[in-house]
Amino acid sequence: MKLKSFSLVALLLLSSCNGGTKGQPGQRGSKTQMKLDIDSLIEGQYLAVFETLNPQITSKISGAFTFSVEQFNDELVGDVRINNAGPDLVHSQSVRVGNRCPNLDDDLNQDGILDDKEGEAVYGQVFFPLDGDISSQSSHDGEFPKGDIYGNYIYSKVTAFSQFMKDLRDPENNEGYIKLKAKEPLNIDGRVVVIQGVDEASGLPDTVRSVGRSSAHQSLPIVCGIIKKVLIPPGQIDDGT
Repeated sequence: MKLKSFSLVALLLLSSCNGGTKGQPGQRGSKTQMKLDIDSLIEGQYLAVFETLNPQITSKISGAFTFSVEQFNDELVGDVRINNAGPDLVHSQSVRVGNRCPNLDDDLNQDGILDDKEGEAVYGQVFFPLDGDISSQSSHDGEFPKGDIYGNYIYSKVTAFSQFMKDLRDPENNEGYIKLKAKEPLNIDGRVVVIQGVDEASGLPDTVRSVGRSSAHQSLPIVCGIIKKVLIPPGQIDDGT
């Protein structure tokens, strides 16, 4: 009786082991390889605090750029806030491909002014403009914010993140802008944002040069900031004590 009971238990254990072995290949085969969503890497909030580039022309300007991506809601928000940039002036603004803001060491012609040509040698070409339509690099090129009588303005644009990325990877509509490759992720951390434009009455010498069709006054860089991912939200949490 004991022998029969032992044989039955052994049989059940063997059957269980065999069943598990047969199931393993099936389990491995049923696993699907997870695909990495490269666009999810950009999710989060980013901040660039501006520094004045030509204070002898504009006096001190303060402000910041924020860039926020929330993929779950397919939302991208871009904001610029500027104070004391000159009354009633239109300012072009853009994110650049470079990773450094210029300083007076980059004033190659030594005229005491950082012009657009010298600046672009450091902060690089336009990656995407912060204009009337942030969802596209080119559809609203030239529609930039205008300061009030105190030289202040707030720029804020919201768009679908998926549309923004689609446009950045669209080689058909480049119009001279830098484009991402089909599988290239967006890397904005460490890039720079630049704002340009001073009053025509500013006494700029003939040595001040511009890039493209803009005049020396329209293209003069006034502030620059390096974009950094916000890892710790600003402020303190109230713990009730």
